[in-house]
Parts: sequence; structure tokens; C-alpha cells
Amino acid sequence: MRPILYFVCIMVLAAGCSSSEKPGEDLRSNSEPANHRNTQVAPETESFRFRLNVNPGDKFRYRISNDMPEDSKMHAILVQEVESVKDDTFKIVSYYEEFRVGSELPASILAVIKEMRVHVVLDQSGRSVSVEVKGGGELGRRFGNQLAFSVPFPDKALSPGDTWEEDSQAMGFSGVTKYKFEGFEKIEGKKAAVISFVPPPLEQGSESSFKMWIEADTGMMIRLKGTTTNREPNVTSTTTFERIE
Repeated sequence: MRPILYFVCIMVLAAGCSSSEKPGEDLRSNSEPANHRNTQVAPETESFRFRLNVNPGDKFRYRISNDMPEDSKMHAILVQEVESVKDDTFKIVSYYEEFRVGSELPASILAVIKEMRVHVVLDQSGRSVSVEVKGGGELGRRFGNQLAFSVPFPDKALSPGDTWEEDSQAMGFSGVTKYKFEGFEKIEGKKAAVISFVPPPLEQGSESSFKMWIEADTGMMIRLKGTTTNREPNVTSTTTFERIE
């Protein structure tokens, strides 16, 4: 897979992760009601369920970078906005505020990236209810529908060390993705759930692994770091997302 295509795939992956966790979702004990922004996270020894906890108008911005050679090095700002919350579903639109690459992309591709808006409706566990792609013409719709991605969490309590698997049929992945709830860490003063996952290969001979940090209070991603190794050519690259406050 060309580095440019791979990088765009990873950006859309993070958009979806953020809205699930993103992956995004928030962590609350089973007895706690949903949609309370001031929910307190229980001690790490207790079980939790992952739930989104965002409000219409909330906006999250992420700086995305990679460690590819200069001609493939990229910089992007990904924006996610919560459009609506209804009947325990969350409609979130994702788009690129900035997108630059070391080597110049065709103007037609840059136009699609700039215009494309991916509207995803998720339930509280991060499962995709619907996907709608606007902008970028037919290429944008095909590209966006193919790359729409979310991280579905089990609809049950999880404890550190728990694992689960889900079929992956988006953004080039086809097969089973394996997830693990690693535990909790502090990221810039925020309590975050740490999720590692290994998707099926993007292409034959490639291997990928990811780790994301999900804010407990909102369920939205704070950070994601992923590494992919391709055998031909033998290249290992790391892509990082960091939330911009």
C-alpha cells in the first residue's frame, strides 16, 4: 500500500476510534447513568463499561504526524464535531482542517480530502449505526464509505486485561481485529483507558499494531499511536495522533 493511502486510512481509523472510545467512549461503573459529564471514574480494581458521553457542539482536534521519509512525511489536523445526540446515539462529523505531504499530491486527491465530510452515527458502545459521506464527489463517497471505521466495545463491563475480537470490513481491513483493555493511565492530567489492538493486514506481508488512550469523562480519544511494517519494501512507519486542546 502506498504511504499516502495508508496514512489517510489511519486518519479515518482514528476518527472512528474517537467516536467509539476511538476510537472513543467513556468509562463508568455499571450502576451509573449515561450522559453525565461530571461522572467520577471508580478505582482501577472495579469493572467498567465504555460509553460515549459527549454533547452537541463538542469539538475535538487532533494533530497527526508520521516518521516516514521526507517525501512521504505528512502533517494533518483532524477535526471531530458532535452534531447531535438522540436516543442514545451520537452523530459525529469528521474532516481534515489541514493536510500536507512532503511530495505533492494530485490536485484531484487533495480536493477530495479537503471537501470530504464523514458523518457517522454511533451507539454508546461505539458501534456504527450509519455512515454518510458528503463532499468530494463520487470518489469522496466511495473513499469515505470504504474507510469509515469505529471501534465497537462489548456491551458489558470490562476489567484491565480483558480481550475481545470483532470482524473488520472497513478501510482496507478484512478479517478479525483483536482488542485488549490494558488498564488506565494519566494523560496530561486526564484519566484515560488504554486500548491496544491488532488489525488484520492491510496487504499481504504487512503487520500493524495500535494503542489508543481514551478519555474517561467523554469517551473520546486523547492519543493514538500505530506502527506498521511492510515486507516489500521493508519499511516500518509510526503514525501518532495527539489531541490539541
